[in-house]
Amino acid sequence: MEKILIFIVGVALGIWIGKLRRADGKDDTASEISAGKAAPLHKATAGKEDRKERIMRLFSEKSEIQNDDVEKLLGVSDATATNYLSELEAEGKVEQVGERGRGVFYTIKNG
Repeated sequence: MEKILIFIVGVALGIWIGKLRRADGKDDTASEISAGKAAPLHKATAGKEDRKERIMRLFSEKSEIQNDDVEKLLGVSDATATNYLSELEAEGKVEQVGERGRGVFYTIKNG
């Protein structure tokens, strides 16, 4: 009986918190999706493009950037910084100098 009472209180509390969040205009993703008002799926891609543009603007301050520079600029992990730089390289915007390790840096690709 005690477990059932705890369950009921938990469900009621969850519903109440959910209503408060909707009243404050916060995080009502489920109802937005069902109403067809959800943010477009490409929103994450737009954010990614913005971050890559920030990396490219960093070249106006420095002629060479390293993975660590991107990590600090964007507040991302080593792997994420590497992914951004690899994508920019694949797009032909930057060029990697060096094979691996601390000696690797990137420059704007000429041409």
